Amino acid sequence: MDSTINNNNLDLEKIQKIYELIKKYELENIASFLLEIVYPFRRIIGSAVLVSEPFLSIFINPIEIEFFYKLFYEKDNLNKLKELLKKEELLQEEN
Repeated sequence: MDSTINNNNLDLEKIQKIYELIKKYELENIASFLLEIVYPFRRIIGSAVLVSEPFLSIFINPIEIEFFYKLFYEKDNLNKLKELLKKEELLQEEN
């Protein structure tokens, strides 16, 4: 994971997959709400995921741990997800 820490931005395809999961289970509203709540704490959450990686890797695939670290640590990644959710919200309001 050390070699990938320098490149923390996720590609839009991976963020799109998260968005599709949120949309599939119709969790757009709660996801927007939770993203707004955790946004100020994104670096703390990212650091906590990184520090707890040795323990989490027993239960979770290390690739997924790295993914969540990148998602929360860089604000651009969360902003991309928030933008996708806002676009969906606007489309729902129009209908």
